[in-house]
Amino acid sequence: MARTTAKLAAIKVTAVLKAGDKRSYADGGNLYLQVTGSGTGSWLFRYAEKGSGVKGSKPRTHWLGLGSANTVSLSLAREKAKTLRAEILAGIDPAAKRQEAKTAPQGALTFAEVADLYISAQEPGWSSAIHARQWRSSLRDYATPILGPLPVSNVETGHVIQVLEPIWVIKTETASRVRQRIEAILDYAKSRGWRSGENPARWKGHLSNLLVAKERIAPVKHHPALDWQKVPDFGPTP
Repeated sequence: MARTTAKLAAIKVTAVLKAGDKRSYADGGNLYLQVTGSGTGSWLFRYAEKGSGVKGSKPRTHWLGLGSANTVSLSLAREKAKTLRAEILAGIDPAAKRQEAKTAPQGALTFAEVADLYISAQEPGWSSAIHARQWRSSLRDYATPILGPLPVSNVETGHVIQVLEPIWVIKTETASRVRQRIEAILDYAKSRGWRSGENPARWKGHLSNLLVAKERIAPVKHHPALDWQKVPDFGPTP
């Protein structure tokens, strides 16, 4: 029986990107790798929209971008494709859903939805797929349980503090990154017209008045300076 999914292997993805032949490679399950040049490419999800029912009408084909092949791994691209296939089976048109999200009026989108849109918009420019995974996992573990279901226009300082206070002292570096990520997502929402006013996750002049500076909780520790006379002895053992 012919294999219908997972036709590409990670090593082959690397090889075809390096070769730079401008063409598309099917992985199966509606997922394609489109090579756009030497070392560059992107993941695409292809599907046909249901026909209108009018005799002779042809279903419209959609190609949805899933991110750069340089930052989105093969396994993550497959997960994204799997999610989109599930939406189609549930009667949801992924292209229409994306368009609705882009044109949604203020307050219609939740924080979780905007976070997903922000990450999808930014990850093609991130240096590695690990960065995107870290964003998703930190938001999932700390921010989404509280902020996720809220309309993005309704997120206030109290909500942000509710996320940060429990981890600010015991997981200071993680909490600081979560704060920065919440701030970036809310700035993105404001730029898209989905919220207004000051950013409740901003640090300077705002949260700095409510939380202890992370440098005072987890100060940077520097190694003591080495006596210059001992420098020749400092190095790997032969």
